[in-house]
Amino acid sequence: MTTPAGGRSAEQRTRLYFGSAVVPKVDTKNGEITMGFAFYALGGFHRLYSRLLLRAACNRLLANRRKGAA
Repeated sequence: MTTPAGGRSAEQRTRLYFGSAVVPKVDTKNGEITMGFAFYALGGFHRLYSRLLLRAACNRLLANRRKGAA
């Protein structure tokens, strides 16, 4: 999610929010709280994908900064 961050009119800024919510599931039979198989199975993929997204965003910001400085 993004929102305008304010600033001077000649200087447009955007605030970037990111994150995820993970909620444990409750076993209805015994009341045990667990994260579930999918959480553990997809954890490595999630970490890799998140890092790739953040790297892409960083590279894009740096490229835009270089264009502005040139």
